[in-house]
Amino acid sequence: MAEMAQTKVPGEPLYIPEEGGWRPYLPLLDEFVSAIELGFRQHKFYVFTPEGITEVESPRGWQRIRALLKLTFKFEKIAQKRNWREHFTEDPKSYLSTLLQLGFKIRFHTYPDLSGVPLQPDLMVLRFFPVFFAVPWLDQLWQPIADYFTLLFKSFDKLYEYFVSLYQNSVFELTIFIIAFCLLFFGIHLFANLRLRYWRSRIPLVIGGWGTRGKSGTERLKAALFNSLGYATVSKTTGCEAMLLHSWPFGELKEMFLFRPYDKATIWEQTFVVRLAGRLHAQVLLWECMGLNPSYVRVLQRHWMKDDFATITNTYPDHEDIQGPAGFNVAEVIAGFIPRKIHSSNHRRTNDPHPKR
Repeated sequence: MAEMAQTKVPGEPLYIPEEGGWRPYLPLLDEFVSAIELGFRQHKFYVFTPEGITEVESPRGWQRIRALLKLTFKFEKIAQKRNWREHFTEDPKSYLSTLLQLGFKIRFHTYPDLSGVPLQPDLMVLRFFPVFFAVPWLDQLWQPIADYFTLLFKSFDKLYEYFVSLYQNSVFELTIFIIAFCLLFFGIHLFANLRLRYWRSRIPLVIGGWGTRGKSGTERLKAALFNSLGYATVSKTTGCEAMLLHSWPFGELKEMFLFRPYDKATIWEQTFVVRLAGRLHAQVLLWECMGLNPSYVRVLQRHWMKDDFATITNTYPDHEDIQGPAGFNVAEVIAGFIPRKIHSSNHRRTNDPHPKR
């Protein structure tokens, strides 16, 4: 029971709309006055609320008379502090801080769970309690932490209301959501690109391979070549079974299956391969391009890998639906895989000892 509108009688419980109650965990000023008057027989009293237990210990000795006089002559002013609202300029702890200065000791405890461990206190309640024990320096230490968690709690509460609400989202909230989503999206991609460039710079020699019909076999031949020369090699092949070939310097070349979630290929797996090669201290990275879309291949070669050399295995008419429509368009698209500013050579194998030139 509380007053819905504040009357001229000071110290009465007032309904606070933001909290849906009158803060029963904060003892009324009349209760503090009664604690002083009954202090000869009992120095403590407890207030039990759903939020927890508030323990109040009245001052002793001559402090009791001083506190009683202060509460009597400044009753209305101190009682007003208890009705703190969000728009007030003073601190929400000013009510209990004034009583602490008069000699009262105020503590707040939460109820224990089934195992006997106290539950976490509500931050909306703790903001009214200066300290559990009247230690000034501890109050100064706790204040910034309590304010931060209170603000964080309010932010999460508003964020939750935004996501579960269907009709209360304003244009401003939608704008904030779009900006936050864009920052997250582009931030993740920027981080991935910077990490890729870092690991790419740590690999001395990178040779890519593309073409039609026979790419995986060519990559294995290249891996065998550099492995026989004694280099630490990492080779990625695609095709029916994606594989990683790895060898330490002058070591044996070993095969490892390349994991693909849901057995789906994506160009982002190239970033993981480059990072793995960098962590394995590979001297040579050989990779087979798994892309078909010309724009994806352009990103892989011209922006990400920037190979030192490249091998192209055949340019038969294939995948005309993506690289076509004509067969010569496929060759033009594959030629775009050649890295910039490198020397290219074309070797043709034939059974004719005198091929036409």
